[in-house]
Amino acid sequence: MSEADLPMTNTLQANTVQTGERNYAAALDLVIAAAQHELQIFDQDFSCGDYISVKRYELLRDFLSKNAHSKLTIYLQYEEPFTNN
Repeated sequence: MSEADLPMTNTLQANTVQTGERNYAAALDLVIAAAQHELQIFDQDFSCGDYISVKRYELLRDFLSKNAHSKLTIYLQYEEPFTNN
């Protein structure tokens, strides 16, 4: 079993690289849930990471509800799916 096949734990570990879509979504859950004041997300195009799920919505909503000064910044590398032509 390779390191990429190992299941995610429920804790964040420094200097750990997660690979694969399932692990990416699980890592996002952990990072969003642990965020306190500011959250910056860099993604290619939201095609991975389960961004359309209810769970992702609820985690982001909960983060923004923690504090009136909570800040969420999202950076997309490819914005084509979101532009109007």
